[in-house]
Amino acid sequence: MATLFIHVGLHKTGSTSIQSTLASLPEDRRPFLIGNAADPNVAGAVNAGFRTPRSGVVDEHMRERTRRRVRRALLASANRDAVISSEAFETLTAQEFHQFMRLVRHERVRIIAYVREPYGLTSSVMQQRIRGGTGYTTLKRLAVNYREALEKFERYDVDMVAFDRSVLLNGCVVQDFMARVGHPVSPDEVISQNEGLSRTAVALLFMRNRWRAANGLPPSSATPLLPLLPTIAGPKFRLHPRLIDRFLRRRSDDLAWAAERFGPRWVARTTPLPTDVASDADLLVVPEEAHAWLATHDASYARTDDPAAMGGAMERIHAVALAALERARLTSSVIPAAAASGTAGIAATGTSPEA
Repeated sequence: MATLFIHVGLHKTGSTSIQSTLASLPEDRRPFLIGNAADPNVAGAVNAGFRTPRSGVVDEHMRERTRRRVRRALLASANRDAVISSEAFETLTAQEFHQFMRLVRHERVRIIAYVREPYGLTSSVMQQRIRGGTGYTTLKRLAVNYREALEKFERYDVDMVAFDRSVLLNGCVVQDFMARVGHPVSPDEVISQNEGLSRTAVALLFMRNRWRAANGLPPSSATPLLPLLPTIAGPKFRLHPRLIDRFLRRRSDDLAWAAERFGPRWVARTTPLPTDVASDADLLVVPEEAHAWLATHDASYARTDDPAAMGGAMERIHAVALAALERARLTSSVIPAAAASGTAGIAATGTSPEA
């Protein structure tokens, strides 16, 4: 019986690592991929074809073109096990997801959702925002409404799995997912992406974001720096639980719904640690090792406790890393991903010409 595995995330649960590992495996080591072999994330197609934008204005021509493309890709894989993967599924309403499911022609559908507990999720989302250029740690809301994201899947065959090392196969979400789709992988085959950074690394990014704001520059992503940042050791970045508690009190009904599925321990308050970040000020001080790291990567850096000076050093390091990426891009050859075998292509934005 051919099965369509729908991987729906959720947010900050290793989806990029799952997708990267899928893309790296030969055809006989994985299910058929619906999407692009180089990047199996079909968020663009899900959003363009099924999600109503916040403005409420829908490009019906674009939507229909994208749905036809999705329909063809699903039909092409209907006689074999296949995977379609995107966190965008969690953002669809029940009606929008049902519209997607009406296009499925597989005999069996199995939805796989990994779900992160609220304290860890909120810290991870804040780290992502700082990577993206945010210069503050103020929370406005929690990152996800669990019931809103998950309840629509319960009418189907769904595995809702706690994103918890004690639950996941070998403590690894990639190995857990690949085992669920019938293609186990070894640790050596796992490609890890978007790993969490140390508190010190996040602090240096935070100082760069502050420096840019003080100098009238717009927010800027830390992407060019990401290959360098894991070399900065120290405890992982984590928000102090008291920053999150007040939001959880407002969402008691939603958390009760989640606790029925994942257990009361899953929503229990995280024990505070001395290294937890409780305010912006906590990210304006770094240990001595950070100064050595800055001096190694910026020859003009002079040891200082001034956050602005450290932020300026990070900006210079970023500029060098960005220039290196641009040189690599210009010298590398471009291989059309659509030519790869073992996939059914879906345009990432839903805007490519009709096949």
